Amino acid sequence: MSINEIIEALRISDLKSRSDYEIIELIQKIGKIAVMGVDIKQGRSIIRGRIVKEKKDNSGELEFHRYESQISFLRDKKLIPPYNRASLEGVPMFYGTITDQNEHYSQVLCISEITKLVDENTEDGKDHHEYITMGKWKVDTEFTVCAIAHNEDFHANNEKLADMYNGFVEFVKKHPDREQDFRDISSFIAREFAKKVDEDKRHDYKISAAFSQVMMSYGVAGVLYPTAKDEGKGFNLALPPYIVEKHLKLEKIAVWRLTKRNKQLVVMPYLYCDKFKSDGAFIYEDPGKWISEGTLEYMLSR
Repeated sequence: MSINEIIEALRISDLKSRSDYEIIELIQKIGKIAVMGVDIKQGRSIIRGRIVKEKKDNSGELEFHRYESQISFLRDKKLIPPYNRASLEGVPMFYGTITDQNEHYSQVLCISEITKLVDENTEDGKDHHEYITMGKWKVDTEFTVCAIAHNEDFHANNEKLADMYNGFVEFVKKHPDREQDFRDISSFIAREFAKKVDEDKRHDYKISAAFSQVMMSYGVAGVLYPTAKDEGKGFNLALPPYIVEKHLKLEKIAVWRLTKRNKQLVVMPYLYCDKFKSDGAFIYEDPGKWISEGTLEYMLSR
């Protein structure tokens, strides 16, 4: 099959009924793929968040996260969503946000990625609350990931993304016999990573998830891709568990309280942690009343 035939076969696939294996097999038929490698340097920060849920005893009390295992990648396969942007059904994956522009923006992006309050209709004059635990991991040792930077619709919003793409263009020009194939498949994969997917149609992630699995099977440490939520201004990073355990170290934790009344959303720091018990349990402290309303920057950057 030619590259265009493979792309067309993927494009018209009924992703709800077609198996993971069939999609992976099609991607593998592409053969050599030109991808960009990005080094995630030592000292970089990666942000990940989880929603705080109520206790299961119907008391209405919140069950705050106490250990890294509760805010890192999901270990219980029963809790893993059917498909995610870079992971197939039942495959644990660490998803975080990272940016070259402003570390604080990673925190804002993290909240916007997981909160349900933004999209909920709350125009009833009442306060609606949600709590999010956010962890900040530092990169202990450098590793290299595959970057998805080919969606030109996002380049105006992200200078780093445009630079990555320009580097890709210069590289493929050195391979004139495969240049068009490299461009075509890269553009197709980039569109798959950028498309917005409804919660009840998570199977639509299948192509980007299968591509990620193929790349990681070739030895790539993870996948870096622009966030569809904010039109590519920031980056999401998908890492398999062994990379997290080998290269990342949890440094700080903050719990944020989100309050939405009608269309106004206010985010306030609620708990903070940069110390741990001998068993790794978080030692939370009150962030204090001196933090200004709406502050998103302070807790994880101080």
